[in-house]
Amino acid sequence: MIFSDVSAALGSGAFFDRPEWAAVHLPGEVDDQGWEELAKAHEQLRLQTEGIMARSRRRLQKSSGVPLPINSVNLLFVARNTGSSDSRSREV
Repeated sequence: MIFSDVSAALGSGAFFDRPEWAAVHLPGEVDDQGWEELAKAHEQLRLQTEGIMARSRRRLQKSSGVPLPINSVNLLFVARNTGSSDSRSREV
């Protein structure tokens, strides 16, 4: 679903309609504590995003504003081995 939404937005040109669009890609390596910290940060962003959307929905209900359809995507996942020296990494 995420990738089809991104593809559709890119294909239609809508992805770049607003000057504040964002696409962030931060590959790296973390230890277990770093993973937990990132997971919490991603959860906090999800909660903040839900709050922003709820407040916006209430403002839209009170006004004649035009809703802007959006997708907010936040991913955190273990990456495929890319030659890291991490002994836990293995080719999949």
